[in-house]
This record gives sequence, structure tokens and C-alpha cells, in this order.
Amino acid sequence: MFSRPIRGWSDVTIENFKCDGSYLTDIPHDVLCSAKSALENDIPFVLYLDEEGNEVFIFSYYERTYAIRQIEPPELHVFEIDFRKLLAEIMQDFTDYIYDWSAWSEYELTDDEIDENKVKMEAQIAEIRELLIQKRNPYDKNSF
Repeated sequence: MFSRPIRGWSDVTIENFKCDGSYLTDIPHDVLCSAKSALENDIPFVLYLDEEGNEVFIFSYYERTYAIRQIEPPELHVFEIDFRKLLAEIMQDFTDYIYDWSAWSEYELTDDEIDENKVKMEAQIAEIRELLIQKRNPYDKNSF
């Protein structure tokens, strides 16, 4: 879903839908907070992306994921992707490029700040992965 971030930009791909995430939003923070909240509270995963000219909203809950691009007329894309599968893919994307995502910022970070962000992100990703294991059966009322 998320490409390796380069110079404050990351390509976002969900099946045939593509958009850009820019440095204007704190993508790793927003994703990790929304993912944790969705899993802990049985609510949809929601993400806002600023393409610098267009806005994109991604909503995912149970077996469907939606992407809405705010243009005239608005574009709606619907995917048969379970939100747990989507979150697992995002956590892998962040893990694959952990250093780059740890350096995500609107201003240049020091090596110490990047290392601190990396430790925090790794802990958050581990927590979300544990929640995904606990919530793996959507039809089991005790899984939420």
C-alpha cells in the first residue's frame, strides 16, 4: 500500500487506485493512531492524505475498504479488502522502510530524533500486530 517515502512523499496504492501522501500530514503517526484506535474500539480505520491539490480519505472496516478523492465530482473506490488485512499490509510497509518512516517530518531531523522515532514506531507496530492477532476472527463476538 505505502511505498518507501522519498523527500516527504509516498505513493499509496490499493489495487488499481493510486494517490500520493505528502509531508503536509504526519502519515506514520496518523496511521498508527487510527489503526490502534480501530482495533481497540471496534471502529473503522480512517486516514486523511493531502495530495497538495486534492484530498484523499481512506476508510476501512470489516470486509470493505473505501477511498474517496475530493475532486469534482468526487471519486469513490470500493475494495473487497478486510481492514485487518489492510492494516497488516501497512504495518509490513512501515517495517520494510522503518528508517525512512522514522525520518518522516516536515523539517530535517537529527539522527537521535530519527532513532527515537524508530523505537517508538517499532513499539507501536508490535502493539498493532498483537491486536491484529487478537482480532483475527470477525465473526467471533469475543474477538472484539
